[in-house]
This record gives sequence, structure tokens and C-alpha cells, in this order.
Amino acid sequence: MHVHGPRGGPCGDRTPRGGGPGRGRPHPHPLLRGRGPGHHRRGGGRVRPGSPEGGDGHDPGGHHRGRRRRRPHRPPVGGHERGDGPLGLRERRVPLPHPGRGAEEAGRPQAPGCPHPPHPGDHGPGAGLPPALLRRAVHRLVLVGGGHAHLAVLASLVESPRPPGEVVLVSEDRHHWYSGRVPAHLRGELEPRELQFDLAALARAAGVEFVEARAAAICRAPGSGYLVHLEGEPDDPLRAAALSLDVGSVPRGARLPGVAEHALAVRPMARARELRERLDTVTRDRPRDTEVPAVVVGGGAAGVEVALALHARITELGRSPAVRILEAGPHILPGWRPKARRRAMDILRRRGVEVETGIRVVEVEPHAVVVERDVGGLQSAPRAGPVREPGLLAVWLTGAAPPPLLAASELPLDDDGYLEVDTTLRATDGAPVWGGGDCISVAGHPPLPKAGVQPVRQGPVLAANLRAHLEGAGDADDGSGKAGEAGGAESDGASAGKAGSRGAPPRHFEPDPTFLALLDTSDGRALLRWRGLCLHTRWARWLKDRIDGRFVERYRSLES
Repeated sequence: MHVHGPRGGPCGDRTPRGGGPGRGRPHPHPLLRGRGPGHHRRGGGRVRPGSPEGGDGHDPGGHHRGRRRRRPHRPPVGGHERGDGPLGLRERRVPLPHPGRGAEEAGRPQAPGCPHPPHPGDHGPGAGLPPALLRRAVHRLVLVGGGHAHLAVLASLVESPRPPGEVVLVSEDRHHWYSGRVPAHLRGELEPRELQFDLAALARAAGVEFVEARAAAICRAPGSGYLVHLEGEPDDPLRAAALSLDVGSVPRGARLPGVAEHALAVRPMARARELRERLDTVTRDRPRDTEVPAVVVGGGAAGVEVALALHARITELGRSPAVRILEAGPHILPGWRPKARRRAMDILRRRGVEVETGIRVVEVEPHAVVVERDVGGLQSAPRAGPVREPGLLAVWLTGAAPPPLLAASELPLDDDGYLEVDTTLRATDGAPVWGGGDCISVAGHPPLPKAGVQPVRQGPVLAANLRAHLEGAGDADDGSGKAGEAGGAESDGASAGKAGSRGAPPRHFEPDPTFLALLDTSDGRALLRWRGLCLHTRWARWLKDRIDGRFVERYRSLES
């Protein structure tokens, strides 16, 4: 029996009624309540790709009686070891309950909260935790998420001598999708493999263990360190002495009625493939020379690019596009200068893409969206009643919101719910937790635009500071060459971070909201914006393709 907390997640601390380990009493730890000596662990688990029936080879049904599933062997430090996965590295896979549509984009946190055992000071470190968890080896560093910043961390581990200690990468998708090439993919010019990186291959080249799973909650472990709970395996977390998060963001408003069921998206970027397949199917099913209505919700840079790409694809397939952008704010491209916004509006008008501002989508239906309009163009004014607007496709590209993982975890967050870090990209409470990308905010600085350039800039800083931490943790080790276990976790947690700081001074990230923006306008040109300069030329498109190509080639070359 899985125990659900106050909000329905598996990490709650309510005591189940009846049942328990053997004699009708609840287990002393919430994660393992209801598991008696004869309990069968059904399905799920970490699955090694290539093993029979999705199990571990000796238990085809995926059931275990009285023993835990053995953890796979990790690659040795500084080297690579052949295994039974498709890439030769022993990998783990946790089945996801919603293939192709994760909890984050649906706006439903799966593990709202963490277990709270008795205070360690009452009965010693780890009081209330099962012995199996206390004996588990501590990974020196767990990377949660496979975003742009963590690509730089993996590249650093490939290109430079590996620091000591085990490193694990947890990602719900074994592929990283490069956002800069999504418009070309939607137009049918690029196949998925041309905008993907194989995270499992990169991890193998770096000597990092790869776990294909979604992190559901991150809890403080007794003594020090953290427990990373994986969705589908709430009673089998990873223990980590240090963490780094690069889990991106989710679309704002994802919990509105019908959004999870009927709207398409490109965040996470893997869903761009679903959008293109659906676009082609809907368009080809329409008679030639008939309209294909499509609605893009959100007028940011991604919304403008995707709207133009949809228009180009529908036209290429011989149908008449009727693409609209619906923006809740007073204008598209918030944060851009008026001159650049006017240029973008001119491009959209010439292509026949309709733009309406001051309009809010309140519900998504199978072939329509329900909207409310501002009266008099003022967001503070009364709103007109809901109206249904037709749309065979509804693409949800609203602004960014923090992923539910953060709210479900014991981490320092800012007022908006993002992981709060300092300019070294370390958590502001001094814990051995780092972060990069959309999921963080830098304390003392205005919010940065949620654009791919920010994690690319943060990547080298994050890689350098994590390497310094690992090297310091290795110096602080007791000479056994292993991360501490149980009570020894303290030496690999906070004190290890202090040891790392005694070496080279940490690198600092300088937040800068200005950056070169290149919007693919799907007509052989791109809209370039750099400070006060704004150009719409073929040369700008050439520059964008060159930058994107170099980025993709850099990481492709590191895959083994």
C-alpha cells in the first residue's frame, strides 16, 4: 500500500489506518509503511534497458520477495566500463506513468512534500529511517535534469580529468532537445535526431551514471545530504551528498481546464515532435484550399517563432493557414524595445498571422479555446464574458512558471517559487545545492529572461564550481575512496563543500538581461535584436544557423 500525504503524494507523513509491517502496526518510516515481510514489489523499479521483460533478468514479472532490487554497477572513476545497456553503460530506467506528457507540463506535482522522521538529536542520526536507507552509499553529486547548463557540466567531465567521487545524472528523457532548432523541425526541415543530444551517451563518455526517471521530490537526509525521490519509486530514493538542478520551467497556466488534455506545447522541448506530428495529421485531413485554424497562446519569442513556423508548414502542405496569437498582456514580445516589437508585428501582418492582445484563455477544448477579453484594452478593467474561438490546434506557449518539483522539495526558494542561488550558482542557504537554467533565480538581481542563452552562460560557471566542490570533497574523504555512508554522510555534505571552497576561488555568474536575440521567421530570414539594433535579413538567418550548428556539433562530438 502506498501512503499518500495531505495532498495525495507518496511522500506525505500520515499514518495509514490498519496494516503495517507484519502485525498491524505502521512502519516507523512513512516511505515504507504498509510493507510487511511478505510484501511483493510490483512492476516499476529501475529497469536496465535490454533486460528481459523490463526486469533485471532473474525476475521476469518484476516481483521481489523480501529483498531489494540490486543497484547496477557504476563505472569506475576516470574510466568507462561496458555493461548491458544499449550504450554499453549500465543504465537505469524508471517507467513514467504518463508517456509523452509529464507531471510538470500537466501541472500536477506527484510528491508534494517530504518525510519528516524524528529529529536526529532525539535518537541519533537517521532515527526513524529504515536501515536499508541508512546503509545506502552516498553519491557525491547528483545532477537533476538534463538542461543546457548540465550539458556544460558533462562536457567538462569529458574534456578534463575526472574529480573523485560518483556522479549521477537523473533525467526524465534520455535526449536533450535543442530549442534553437525547434522552428525548423516544425517546418519539416529537420528530423528529431538533428536537434537532439543523447544524454545517456554523454553521461557514459563522462563516466557518469545515467538514470532515466523524473525527480518527484528532494528531501533532506538525516545528518546531511539529500534524498532524491523518483516518480514511480517513492520508497527507493537516491542519496546525494550534493545536488545540482537544471530542470527548466513549465508553462504558466498549465492547470487551467483542458490545457493538459487538449493543448500542445514545446516545453519540455521533446513535445515539439508531438506538435509537428499533430500539425501534419490535422492539416492533411483537411480538404485542399480550406482553412486550418491554429491558436498560439502566448506572444513571447517562442510564440512568435512557432506561429510563423505553423503558418509556413500549413502553406507548404497546400492548405490555407489561419494562425492567431492570443496574448494576455498589452503587447507581444514583453521586454523588447518598441522598435523591435513593431518590426515583429509588421512581419506577422505581412504573413497573415493575426495578433490579439488583452485576451486571456481560460479553458481549452478539443477544437476551440474559451477566452475572455479585456474591456477597453485595460487589464484592470472588467472582463467580457467567455467566448469560444475555433482552433483545430491550440499551442500553449505562455510565460514560464517554476516546475512542481521545487515546491515539493526542501530547498531554498524565492517568492516566485524558483531555487534561489547566489552568483556562484549555489543555494543561498549555503547547502551543497547548485542550479542553473530556468529553474533558478539569482538573489539580489532582477529576474532574468527565461531564454536559452542564460543557461548557456551559466554552464561554464556551474561546471567549474561543481568540479571544485568534487575535488574538495575528495580531499576531505577519509582515504577509503568511497563516499560516506549513514553517519559518515556529514563528511561528504556540508563539510565537503567547505573543503572545496579552500581551493581555487569560486567563479561568479554575472547576470545580464541583454543578449543577442535571433528569431527564426520561417521565410529564409531571421529577426536580429541587439540592444538598439533591429534587422530582418537573410544574413541574420545565416548567423543563427551557424550559432545553432556549432552548439549542436560541440556536444555531438562528445557522445561516445
